[in-house]
Amino acid sequence: MNTSIIVDNPPMKMDHLSVRWEHKGRTLVEYKDGNMTFYSPFAVMSLEQLKQGNISLVLTNLTLNDAGNYTCLVQYIGVEQTAAYHLIIERNRIRLLNLTPPPQKGDKTWIMARWARSTC
Repeated sequence: MNTSIIVDNPPMKMDHLSVRWEHKGRTLVEYKDGNMTFYSPFAVMSLEQLKQGNISLVLTNLTLNDAGNYTCLVQYIGVEQTAAYHLIIERNRIRLLNLTPPPQKGDKTWIMARWARSTC
């Protein structure tokens, strides 16, 4: 799931950043207090990419059980935002729907969600 954080004054202040990806109420990957913790061997987030603002979740060895809603919760310098996706796994293809509502006029949004490409 291709998601990035856009910061006003790069570089990213890692000591002020917390990122957690969840699926079906279960934490998959979490970055907090300078530590990356993986709760699933099939879900990966890159620390090097995270330093660049890329908070994308990479899922490997997908099965039908991996379908459903995914949520990314981000806290940065005291502000929290959420991005949400719905993963559809069909026989010959995988589709990803972005459920995050677009920002309202005047809202300060710093999570940028983009479509991810996937192959079967």
